[in-house]
Amino acid sequence: MLFPVRWLDPFGLAIIEILYLGAPVIGTRYGSLPEIITDEKVGFLSNNYNELIEAAHHVDQFDRRLCHQLAKEKFSSREMFLGYQTCYQRALDGEYLNSNTPYSAGGLTAPLPLH
Repeated sequence: MLFPVRWLDPFGLAIIEILYLGAPVIGTRYGSLPEIITDEKVGFLSNNYNELIEAAHHVDQFDRRLCHQLAKEKFSSREMFLGYQTCYQRALDGEYLNSNTPYSAGGLTAPLPLH
């Protein structure tokens, strides 16, 4: 799956769905992608357009079974429930869930120039 997002997507459900189907993810380092794609065997992240293209040419280097296993174990309904419960409790306790406010330093094409 090519997923070159340019915004701080809080959670990429499409990423989890495609991993569950055993497909790797090739995308940018924005939003939730760095938290989800933590193993080079399940995907490739870069903010460089040419590196993304190169990774797509070598899609056979990824481990499709590991993609499925990651999604199944890390994002099962139980794990998601426990994660949400933890976040809700932290919010109720007055904690901030993010230490930095998301922002963009450039325009729409600044993070990933299109060539």
